[in-house]
Amino acid sequence: MKKVFSIFSLIFLFYTQAFSLTEYSVPENLKQEDSSITLNCLWDFYWGKFISPDDFESQADFQINVPSVWNEYNLNKEAKELAKKGYGSATYRLKINNLKPETSYSFMTFALSYTAFEVYADDQLIFQNGKPCVDWKKTQPHQKLDYATFTSNKDGSKVLTFHISNNVYRKDGLKRSVVLKETRKIKEDFTRNVANYCILSGILLAIIIYSVLLFTLKKNSANIFLALFVLTILSRIVAQIFPLIKYFFPDFSYSILFKIEFFSIFMGPAIYTLYLNSLNSQIFKHVKAIFLAIPGFIFFVLDIVLPIRIVNRIVPLMQIYLVAVILIDIVLIIINNIRHKSYISFFTLITLLIVGIGATSDILIINFVAHLHGHSLLPLSFIIYSITQISLLAYIQNKNQEKVYELNEHLKETNNAYYRFVPKEFLDFFSKKDITEVKLGEWKTQKMAILSADIRNFTATSEKLTEIEVFDMLNSYLKKVAPIIRKYNGIIEKYLGDGLIAIFPDNSLSAIKCAIEMQEEMIDLRKDFHTKGLPDIKIGIGIHYGQLIIGTGGDANRMTEISLSEDIDIAVRTEAATKIFKKPIIVTKEALKNAADEERKASRKFDFYGERLQTMSNQILYSVYSKKSGNVL
Repeated sequence: MKKVFSIFSLIFLFYTQAFSLTEYSVPENLKQEDSSITLNCLWDFYWGKFISPDDFESQADFQINVPSVWNEYNLNKEAKELAKKGYGSATYRLKINNLKPETSYSFMTFALSYTAFEVYADDQLIFQNGKPCVDWKKTQPHQKLDYATFTSNKDGSKVLTFHISNNVYRKDGLKRSVVLKETRKIKEDFTRNVANYCILSGILLAIIIYSVLLFTLKKNSANIFLALFVLTILSRIVAQIFPLIKYFFPDFSYSILFKIEFFSIFMGPAIYTLYLNSLNSQIFKHVKAIFLAIPGFIFFVLDIVLPIRIVNRIVPLMQIYLVAVILIDIVLIIINNIRHKSYISFFTLITLLIVGIGATSDILIINFVAHLHGHSLLPLSFIIYSITQISLLAYIQNKNQEKVYELNEHLKETNNAYYRFVPKEFLDFFSKKDITEVKLGEWKTQKMAILSADIRNFTATSEKLTEIEVFDMLNSYLKKVAPIIRKYNGIIEKYLGDGLIAIFPDNSLSAIKCAIEMQEEMIDLRKDFHTKGLPDIKIGIGIHYGQLIIGTGGDANRMTEISLSEDIDIAVRTEAATKIFKKPIIVTKEALKNAADEERKASRKFDFYGERLQTMSNQILYSVYSKKSGNVL
């Protein structure tokens, strides 16, 4: 009887062990509606075979922790050599208890395994990524950005079975945590993540475009290096952290996706080092930035030309390079900041530390080093980096804007200084914005009024005064009449010691009105001179209307404006006639006729006060005067 009992006990023990599955019971506090259930626990592991979901007889090789990779599993010698390379196939299985009965659960599936896998919930296929095969050499790799969904049983249980195979990547297994959430919640999270990462990617893309535009405008290498560095961050986000590439292009190449993911590992530190060097070459005074960047460019070439099967095996070297360059850059920046403190240098150090912490966090998690419960700091570091980089760009832009304002003010002052020598109206005449656009040899012809003014008997008057008194008297006169000429849209073409030539592009009437007001101003000026004990001065003004050629002359080192015309000589001779006829203002027949024509065109009456004069050469001239002041000007 005892023997029979022993036999039945052995049979019962055998079947108990054979049919047993590793189980995970969900804690009560995680059964709330919005809770996440992370299946970081022991799973059944079957090496080299795909166990059918309804097979409860096959005994697991052993139980392993998830997430993990099978490269270091304690397998037989032949299998261990294969697994060390990451190749092979296996089954992961876990029974989950204490779920909400008949409730829809989901979990994200992107990159749970590196190459290809399929998932069964009990005996139902709920997800397939690529085409896994128990003959691992026939695996067809692929990656999807998606989630798998199942409904728990009435008793709140479910058995998850993963079939995984790999023929490409250097390591594989169930390498990420399986995190269950109720389907409604996972859909909300998925939609929110798509929106958030689109916004983050948009911000980074805006920084890239802005930096490229600045480089195009200013040819500053720092801008293009910044654009390339932000591009490395963007590539990491859209290819690995939250692969928007797969969201918008589900059939995107598996190999190219991984090559884009690797891009940030080796090019990030290389480009950022060159960016720092372009901002401040003193940082790399003793360690040349290009030497730190060269390995990154070598990795870049290898990433392009080598197949993914080989490229992924040099990723550990890329990671070592990344950490080494970040540490070197940080040390060099600290040394430079101690020697030469600056806000930009300090800000740059902070941003580099932020990215360095995020990158280190990502590497630790990839290699399954216990770190913040498996939560990577890389996305957060990229977000903080984007904000700080925008702040830095805003600070630099503000400083540049202040310099632009200062430069504009300086240019205004410079232009105003130039206008004292070259009238602004002269630039307008040639449709030029500023003096730098004026070229030697430019000319233009146009009819206009010419005013010639001269102080009568100035030489005899000045002989009674000192040089300083003559100079002050002359400047007092010019300060009075120059604003009046500009008031009537006249241009002082040149100063001739005690005389001047002015031109009026509008018409002769402007010149005549200007001459009358100049003579009226002279009345007040003579009173002022009398109180100062200075001699009275009178001016004679001659006006003519004719054709002028205005242009630039001289040479490349000394250029001036030139007015050429016989009509200028007529205006000067007309002014000389004021001495003969003892009249303050004399105009030619042509000038008077043009003034009358212009008034008739404007439907206004032309009021002329003055008299006709006859010269010895039979030239007809007219003396004009103000109705208010008469001809005693």
